[in-house]
Amino acid sequence: MHKGFAISIAIVLLLVSGTFAAMEQEQGFNITTTNAGALTGSGIGAVSSINFVPLTNIQQTVDAGNIQYVQIGVSSLYQGASSSGMLGVYGFNQGALAAGNQWQGSPSYLILGLQDQDLGTAFTQDIFTIGGLGSTAAIQHFAGSQNQFITTPYGVSANVQILGVGQFDGVGSHINSVISRGLSIEHISRLRY
Repeated sequence: MHKGFAISIAIVLLLVSGTFAAMEQEQGFNITTTNAGALTGSGIGAVSSINFVPLTNIQQTVDAGNIQYVQIGVSSLYQGASSSGMLGVYGFNQGALAAGNQWQGSPSYLILGLQDQDLGTAFTQDIFTIGGLGSTAAIQHFAGSQNQFITTPYGVSANVQILGVGQFDGVGSHINSVISRGLSIEHISRLRY
């Protein structure tokens, strides 16, 4: 009787040790920037401005079942503009938003898991030359990559997302010129195994 009891305990412990908990991880970012400058007056002048925001997010987890979860996000946001001229009004106003989010999880070590990624950007850009003789140029650029990996004894799940967006405007003349533009892009990636 004692032998049967000991075998039952060993089987129960084996089953319990082979049952792993569900795992989740999430990371994200949100960058908002403004870049503006203006030149006015009766003389000769110039104004310029640059914003550059690099960002790296890395998250790695290994659970009790030796299942590895990795998330990597690398992004950069750049804004640059300049105005120069004489006897007029010249300037620029740039606004940018870049955002990303990654989530992944697995309800069981037998399932490769679920992976969600969102990556997007939105730009506004106004440039102007009014009167006088001069020019204004402006550029905005976002480049981002998000990568997710789940590694189990049964396989690997990978979700890779890349987004690159740029906007350029320029005006140079002796007449009144105003350019107002914007753009918005969102990329969503969902994997279900």
